[in-house]
Amino acid sequence: MLADEPARRRLAEHPLVDRQRRAGVEPFVQGPDGLFRLAHTDQHQACVFLEGNDCSLHAHSGEQVKPRACRQFPFFFKVTPDGVFVGLSFRCTAVLAAHGRPLEAHRQQLQELLDSGDYPRAGFEPMVLFGQQTIEWPAYQQLEQRLGHSLTDQGARAEVAWAALCELTGRASPDPYRQQWLAAAIVGWLEQCEPAAVLSGTMRSPRFAQGARAASFADPELEARLSRFLGHLLFRKYLVGPELLGRTVVWIVLPAVARFYAANRAAALGQSVTGEHLDWCLSLLEGELLAHVEDTARLYQTLGEFYWQPEVSP
Repeated sequence: MLADEPARRRLAEHPLVDRQRRAGVEPFVQGPDGLFRLAHTDQHQACVFLEGNDCSLHAHSGEQVKPRACRQFPFFFKVTPDGVFVGLSFRCTAVLAAHGRPLEAHRQQLQELLDSGDYPRAGFEPMVLFGQQTIEWPAYQQLEQRLGHSLTDQGARAEVAWAALCELTGRASPDPYRQQWLAAAIVGWLEQCEPAAVLSGTMRSPRFAQGARAASFADPELEARLSRFLGHLLFRKYLVGPELLGRTVVWIVLPAVARFYAANRAAALGQSVTGEHLDWCLSLLEGELLAHVEDTARLYQTLGEFYWQPEVSP
């Protein structure tokens, strides 16, 4: 989480910050981009101020003492010609479990954040799809609607989604191997390995002590939870941003990536796939690929180029 300068000033002499420093932990870490973020624990990559599922800063001193990014979590704002869309992060355990207060209960907090912040705007000008090709907001709305419709047909979800994108771009749907490569490229990016290692089952990752192989599941309840996740990404306008084409490709192949991670997580624990494994996977994807992460531009570019130029070999 970003730690803005006003928050760092507020917390400079805070007893919980002092406690972290006396324990040898610097709670504000400056990244290569010059921005400060809250430090994470080594073991679980959780915020150093997290105790259980609760923020110790909030419990000790109230919400207003926290950095702005923490006060905004788990909400995302996207300003569009159709109004402001307020999305949710699946890094939040309550969101994963579909628990918590209704959005209306957060209205005052959200309005204060919206009035005092500068949030992404999209759709007011032509949006770059790929290269020199742009699309207007109505064309994007049609794409989003068709992608959303694909979620109602589990048996042909990918085919319907690819058809929607291909109608917009005039390109052909990737063949099955290229679709597998696109999913493997995402896993490879997350695990810092080549897609070929993912496809061949030779990938090694600290997440999976025994390695990870092509794996999946077919459970109606889990598929429904996965569809909820994909539908919410559309609602919060995840696709609308830099590298729109690459983001759309990610959205289409994301179920294959999610099944891979959930199935391998279960296998690593010697268990059958359950909602707990899928939730672990969705939290991972949210935090390391879709939202709470920097430097994804090159991945999106690679995926967009691979889709746009079918003559390029994997």
